[in-house]
Amino acid sequence: MSQLPAFCQHQSFIGEQTARKTRQKGPKPETANSLTKKLISYLRNRGHFAARINTTGLYDEKLGKYRPSGATTGVPDVIACIESRFVGLEIKIGADRLSKKQQQIALQINSAGGFYLIVRSFDDFEKFYAQLKIPSF
Repeated sequence: MSQLPAFCQHQSFIGEQTARKTRQKGPKPETANSLTKKLISYLRNRGHFAARINTTGLYDEKLGKYRPSGATTGVPDVIACIESRFVGLEIKIGADRLSKKQQQIALQINSAGGFYLIVRSFDDFEKFYAQLKIPSF
């Protein structure tokens, strides 16, 4: 019985050491995944075509590594058709940068008459969308 108080003190000490740290208040930083979902939803709700493109390979448990998917690398994360215009949206968060292949694809899309946009925030996209919706005379 005399060990019970020491045991309780030990448990209290462990609890203090393993307690979760409280996160700073404020908005959570947006992830590429959440921004991609938000953009697709926004476009579809306005009657546009939008699809997420995944060029990541498939994990093969037998080989213990990823196998190429067969998709063209460098293709934008989201492809869309807005007002009869092809739009490729590449989602980049934080310090993410375009790869050489993505830069080549961007040039191909733009030279073919489409639009290629690097989206770092929803505000970036909204500005682009507003300009795209303005009729050109």
